[in-house]
Amino acid sequence: MSPITGRIFDRYGARKMATTGMTLLTLGTIPFVFLTENSSFLMIIILYAIRTIGVALVMMNLLLSV
Repeated sequence: MSPITGRIFDRYGARKMATTGMTLLTLGTIPFVFLTENSSFLMIIILYAIRTIGVALVMMNLLLSV
């Protein structure tokens, strides 16, 4: 994800990238509350992938600001 997020950072800047990352992180985390033992494995994988993309977008900004 780092090469992709680097290009996004150069094109759109830190603010838009962090906002998008936090939005994806939130949208990927909230549905975990509604999962049950009958939830499909595919749904869990999709939600986890959305969260991971959000974390990658946010972490890029944190690492560059240090």
